[in-house]
Amino acid sequence: MTKADERKEAQLWKKREDQILDMMILGHLSRIPKKDVEEYLAHLAYVLADVARTNLYAHSTIQRLIGKYLKSLGWEVRYEVAFEDEHNRHRFDIVAQKDAHEIIVEVKAEFDGRDLGQVMEYVHSVRRQRKRARVFLGTDITNLYRMLEGSRADIISEYARLHKMGFIFADSSVVAVIPAEFIQTFSTYWKRL
Repeated sequence: MTKADERKEAQLWKKREDQILDMMILGHLSRIPKKDVEEYLAHLAYVLADVARTNLYAHSTIQRLIGKYLKSLGWEVRYEVAFEDEHNRHRFDIVAQKDAHEIIVEVKAEFDGRDLGQVMEYVHSVRRQRKRARVFLGTDITNLYRMLEGSRADIISEYARLHKMGFIFADSSVVAVIPAEFIQTFSTYWKRL
């Protein structure tokens, strides 16, 4: 395969990936052929396994990378949006809107599953405020390795599925979106590597 063919194939994959991600984020999961989802997740596991960085990005860097990526998909992005519920004052790290759809991203620079209770409390606060919003935990891509080790992977997958919380993993070269509905499937692909 020539370099031009490789570039063309990469561009086609990127366009297809963006379409799949847009449907995933919008919640139009039934419109995505199962084969496309499986190819996306398998490709994602392969790409993520190749990231060799060990140092964690700062909260603001992760926030910026995810926001920039969402903007590239046509979302209107706002940062540090204040809200209150009956118990606390909070800030949504990222609020992204597209048409009538909204996603909320809680950014954690370091996450290995041990602070899952705190994250779930945040998810419940979001659900009380924005019932129709899709919720994601955005974190550094290097946390993926710690999250998917051993029994921790099953616990995180189950919490994500039960509470409908997806993940967005960020690196300077790739931003990976995994909706709650696909965490378990992605975990399976990851374990095969």
